[in-house]
Amino acid sequence: MPPALQLTFDLVQQAAPDLVAAMQGLGPEVRVECPEVVAFVAHRLACLEARGWCGECGHLDEDADWLDLFIGLQLGEDFSGMPHRALVGEGACREFFLPSPEVHNADWNRSAFLDSHAAMARAAPAAYGSVDINRFVQAYLVLLTRTFDGRARASRPRHCFVPIADMMNHSFTPNANWTFDERGSFIVKAIRPIEAGEEISISYGREKSNVRLYRTY
Repeated sequence: MPPALQLTFDLVQQAAPDLVAAMQGLGPEVRVECPEVVAFVAHRLACLEARGWCGECGHLDEDADWLDLFIGLQLGEDFSGMPHRALVGEGACREFFLPSPEVHNADWNRSAFLDSHAAMARAAPAAYGSVDINRFVQAYLVLLTRTFDGRARASRPRHCFVPIADMMNHSFTPNANWTFDERGSFIVKAIRPIEAGEEISISYGREKSNVRLYRTY
């Protein structure tokens, strides 16, 4: 997948320079990585929903571009099973996990979300002010669970949200691996013969513990 069809900080900077400029002046109260990209995705999700999109069952506008289609597919994701949502507030899941540190981690994340969202809304009221906290969390979790880490090829943390590849699931015995080439294109290669109809799977990281996988995916 070429760089032009990847959702990255560079694309966001080109598409929404005023939003990026406002977010880059934020202080330590913003405790999420790449707030510019999170803000862009949150705003785009809110705009698409206002236009009548609703994820996979939504209608397509005649003027929809690839980015609308790509981000619009995420509208139906509520991430209710992830600790960022499941362990916050009062509920059976939270009670089951106590006194696990995962509950305290979820509370810290919720506090970080609230502080970051408020600061971003103050910084860019025109471009971001209509985004509510639930949309912010949805955008953050879309990026957390579906982006590839391209920081090895960049001077700053780099979310790479890659169409189609974002749907590949994790396996301890994957049949493919991925990389970025020298031009920044996203490459997927089979590492063993793949049968017709077989799901293409990758590893989300062999070094990641069960706790890390639970928090991230």
